[in-house]
Parts: sequence; structure tokens; C-alpha cells
Amino acid sequence: MSYKTILVHADHSTHAAERIRIAANLAMTENAHLIGIAMTGISRFTYEVRALGPAGPNLETYIEFLRTRAMRALTEFESIAQGMGVLSLEKRLVDDEAGAGISLQARYCDLVVIGQNDPNEPSPTVAPDFPAFCIRNCGRPVLLVPYTGRFEPVGKRVLIAWDFRRRKKQEGLPKTGWNMPFLHSAMSVSLG
Repeated sequence: MSYKTILVHADHSTHAAERIRIAANLAMTENAHLIGIAMTGISRFTYEVRALGPAGPNLETYIEFLRTRAMRALTEFESIAQGMGVLSLEKRLVDDEAGAGISLQARYCDLVVIGQNDPNEPSPTVAPDFPAFCIRNCGRPVLLVPYTGRFEPVGKRVLIAWDFRRRKKQEGLPKTGWNMPFLHSAMSVSLG
């Protein structure tokens, strides 16, 4: 089994370029389709409030600012991925907060690449519990890129975290969980 679709979080953190490079390398190695996703940070519930009546000009201006900012992150994603030679890629702009939006989009991918929060770089669009939220809610393998260090090669030391309580009717990890390409090439695998 190989990864056919890889989803990577594109944002404005100083670590985004490294995360995108890692995802692009994996996409080229696996001959996978690479999706860059940028979240505006606009709660999907904002639209329910807007449906009740016209929004103020300040809200409209702010929403447009957030969309423009997310589009810049996607432009950077595209530049890096194309520059590295990724053959199949797409950009997705999603109006939602990062954790919920990525968790929903991840359900249609084989691997999700996100970054660890840097405590020295708080984000207005990414919650402090973003990585944990994605890991718990996306239902797909997550490659969590630490905010510090270099990671060449990726996938040689693998940590698998699995909540066995959620799988009462089935024993152990799902079949696809043990078939992850990282497990075949890893030098060490730890269960957490």
C-alpha cells in the first residue's frame, strides 16, 4: 500500500515551508496527489449568523482579509511544490477553523501533514490544541512535524498512537493502520 493522496496544512507560520517540503517529498516518493489546504479561521457558524441579516462592513472586510491571507499561504504552497517537481497538486481554501476544517478534509486522504504549534509563534487562526484535535478527529494517519529541527529522512522513527477504546468491536489497529508505508521502511516503531 502507498499513499495516494497527501493533505498538508498551509499557513503563515515560519515553519510552513519546511512542512510543505516534507509533504512534497513524500508525494514525489509515493507518486501521490498533494493537496495544500489553507483555513481562513472563519467559523462555519459565522455564516449562520450572517444568514439572519446583513453583516456589518467591518465583518465583511475582516472575512475578505482572512481569505486573502489564506490564499497567500496557498500561493506559497503551490510555489514550493511546483518548484520541487510535484506532478499532481491542488489548492483548497476552506472557510473554517483549522482543526475542524482539516479533520473534515482529511477523511478523503491517506496521510495528513500538520505542524506542531510553536509556543513562540502564536497564531490567530490555529488553536493551541490544533495538533491534538486533528489527531483525535481526522480518522487518518497524521505526520506531525515538530516546530524545531531538521527531519531528513522522514519516517525512519515512527510512533503509533491509537485509542483502542474506540475500537471495541474490532481487535487491534485497523488493517490499513498496519499497512502504512512508513512502517515498511522504518528503522524503529513505537506504540504509544
